Amino acid sequence: MDVQLSVAEENNLLADSPHPPPLEALPPAEPLPPAESSSMEPEADIHPVEPTPSSAEPSQPGAGKCPSLPPENACVWPGCTIRRVVNMRVHVMGKHAPSCLKPLGRSTRRQARRHLRILEQLAVACMGEGTTLQALMIRVNRERAQTRGTPHSSQGSMPKVYDAHFHMDRLRQGLGVSFMANLGDLERAEPPRGDVRPVSVAGGIAVYCDPQTYPTTREINFITRDLHLNVAVGVHPKQSLTSDQFDRLHSLSRMSEVKVLGEIGLDHSRPPSDWYRQEGLFRRVLNRCYSHHQHRVVCLHLRGMAGDPTAEECYSRALDILRLSRIPREQRLLLHNYTSTVSIADAYRRHFPATYFSFSLAASGFNSQQRQACRHIEAMDDRRLLIESDGPHFAPAGQRVGAPHLLWATAAVVGEVLGRDPRRVLDLTWKNGRDLF
Repeated sequence: MDVQLSVAEENNLLADSPHPPPLEALPPAEPLPPAESSSMEPEADIHPVEPTPSSAEPSQPGAGKCPSLPPENACVWPGCTIRRVVNMRVHVMGKHAPSCLKPLGRSTRRQARRHLRILEQLAVACMGEGTTLQALMIRVNRERAQTRGTPHSSQGSMPKVYDAHFHMDRLRQGLGVSFMANLGDLERAEPPRGDVRPVSVAGGIAVYCDPQTYPTTREINFITRDLHLNVAVGVHPKQSLTSDQFDRLHSLSRMSEVKVLGEIGLDHSRPPSDWYRQEGLFRRVLNRCYSHHQHRVVCLHLRGMAGDPTAEECYSRALDILRLSRIPREQRLLLHNYTSTVSIADAYRRHFPATYFSFSLAASGFNSQQRQACRHIEAMDDRRLLIESDGPHFAPAGQRVGAPHLLWATAAVVGEVLGRDPRRVLDLTWKNGRDLF
């Protein structure tokens, strides 16, 4: 039900709505029939369920009232669930329970059963005529989360962030959460502390570069469709690939959901005897796995020798390999955790104008050349500036790991280099990340 009201009318409707009763105080719902074992029907097949006079139940306590904003410590109703209940105009669950299972879309039966209790109580709390439903729809439109899986504490007026590079598999292992954990689970396992302010994660690139933990097809679908993140698949230059592992990388890189190839590149912090192997692997991945029509972004990992923080030699060698591999000039490159100089930044922009530069907490230790390069990139074109957590690495002070929801610390460090407020850095890099794809 689409409702178009003025701001004054919206405020009047919401002002008349009392606080909702506690969930446990609502009248118990009638027992539900067991859900059928068949797969859920797609959401597009669902049609509004119009209650008939014979199916209407007697009014329950609290009927005719629309819930207003809940306290922060109260159970929060999922916005998507509220919208579907209102659209179907389900006044009482009862015999309409099967139709309430269908709109959950891709959710599994287990997830559907977990939401049933909320659906029952919400249906009872929202009984009423058009005005009540209008007020509820206004609340949904104002309150729904930007990213599925983000807890209520990360919504509202908090700045949106885009994490250009983090390792989902390593984060889950480091925090001891499920391999299907979402961003909300990561935040609950490691909440912001100290000077790290909470943010709302609105996008990012989940990187898989360890052959032992390459994602399954199910995990890639979960990250791209449910968490609304982009997936990058590559191989860290320190890693070696067996024939089977390379075949696995090749098949994953050809999935339509994988729009980022990487991280790949060179790491000269290893002994020089390993550099030849790294270059061979770099070339092989570019020649076998890269697709200009599929991979919107190629993510590069480039590190210099010990005592060479700007790694100009390593960045220059990687640029030569990219050109010799005939990577198209218009290809978007993402220089992850950029630490080099102005001359290197200009060289990449000259040969690949769509190059993006991502900065991490490593910027807190930048020397004068690196700080100058960061300011030069912003002055040259601030639309090419991104930030990253590189989680679980680069943990902010007081935190066990780095993670997307802790990006405030990175924005504060990069903002200090650029002379910008952290919130402005977050706003700029969120917009740049959104434009990356």
